[in-house]
Amino acid sequence: MEPEIAVVHPCLACRMASHRGRWSLAVFLVACFAVPFTAAGDPPKPPSPVRSITFRDFSAVNMAEDTSRSLYRGAVGMNRLELLWNHLEPISGQWDQQRLKAYGDLVLRQNQNRVGMLVLLAYATDWSAAPHPQVRIGSHPAYISRQHVADWVRYVDRVVSFLRQPPYNVLYFQVWNEPWKHPQCGFWGGSDDQFFEHVYLPAAECIRKRGGRVVYGGWPSCEDLSTWVALMNKHQAWDDTDVLSFHYQSGWNSVWAWPRMRSAASQAGFPRIKIWTTEVGSIVDPGWFANWYTKLFYWAVTNGGERDPDLVKAFYFKEEGGRPGDYHFDKSLYLGKRLTPRGQALQVLADLFSGGAIRGYSAVENDRGLSPQIAPFGHVASAVESFFIDSQPPRIVTGFQLREEEFTADSSIRLEFPEVRRAARAERVDIAGHVTSLPILRSDRGIASTVTVRNARGSRVQNWNVGDVTPFFMVLTLAP
Repeated sequence: MEPEIAVVHPCLACRMASHRGRWSLAVFLVACFAVPFTAAGDPPKPPSPVRSITFRDFSAVNMAEDTSRSLYRGAVGMNRLELLWNHLEPISGQWDQQRLKAYGDLVLRQNQNRVGMLVLLAYATDWSAAPHPQVRIGSHPAYISRQHVADWVRYVDRVVSFLRQPPYNVLYFQVWNEPWKHPQCGFWGGSDDQFFEHVYLPAAECIRKRGGRVVYGGWPSCEDLSTWVALMNKHQAWDDTDVLSFHYQSGWNSVWAWPRMRSAASQAGFPRIKIWTTEVGSIVDPGWFANWYTKLFYWAVTNGGERDPDLVKAFYFKEEGGRPGDYHFDKSLYLGKRLTPRGQALQVLADLFSGGAIRGYSAVENDRGLSPQIAPFGHVASAVESFFIDSQPPRIVTGFQLREEEFTADSSIRLEFPEVRRAARAERVDIAGHVTSLPILRSDRGIASTVTVRNARGSRVQNWNVGDVTPFFMVLTLAP
């Protein structure tokens, strides 16, 4: 019996009859025999040569529909967009293939612009809680009973089998969104155990069998990460997960969640698991990008990003602001066709970090004792991070995030580059892209320069709110 099951449908190779004893064979037989077999596409290609992460690999957005816009050329490399079960199958057994095809057409347009897609598989349907009344959180049906796990698996498999095949070739699929039962945040109406047993693990099994990668559903900010780690351990879910994902956990000035989850994954035996935040931002202040993204990108570059371009991603929420009065109107990257100050700041970061392979660079000294900082949640620390970009000519980019109570506008910082003997130019770049030339000084220890904290008069940044931290950059372009 087992060999026959294994070849009938990929999902039925669910460790045969049970997922570590949790799943009945009947559930998967009902789900998978009801779905016509669709090949996942060509056989897997040999792995491509290892390349280091780029800023475009790292930077992503939520809910974009037009990826031909300027940000997607160098500043944004992936889009997260939902494909809801309740839209595809509003009535049990009535499947809307045209809606799925329309989503596929959007994927193809993104592929033309070299923008990847993260497909969000969610939520429940109006009928998936039967025989019990459906639980709704906001406008979303939020519960799947054990009787309808097979229907959930069928939805997942139809979407994944369609989008995994050419010409779509989608790789990453996220299972649910903020799976936590909480009145202010979270979109799951059952217990934690029910989420793993009814939703996450069955979907992960199907995605893997189609050759896709499984992204956890965005752990919400209203609950501590330790609760999530405990649930992952309890349900032995690390092995079913390709990407850990959480939302808004890192606060204003901290990337504390990444090393914390890396440590937990390493203890579970998965030290190289990918870690994304699939919703972050929703911030008015454009300075947040130069502060928070620079710190996190440095952590990515120096903690495995040189081997895995998909290791760390940050998905800004969201791309388009809508109309005046909408919650995201003053927090988006675009308003209509116009880049907002936040979109402009993101483009500045992309330009600073473009041009070649990038790595962390420690051979930069400063006279204020600044260093890279990963502050605990709620704490703000002045910090500096330096990157070496193997462009033509090479550049050393140093990012500053300075607390105003420690550094007044009249302060200055001296930087020394002991390994550099010749430099073409030194420049200060603010988050609006305004460039100010800096002196190149020579010393017995190589090249040096002094950068001022004050932003230049005439820069657009003077009209932007940048909070209580002053972020800016110093760029040293090397001479041949």
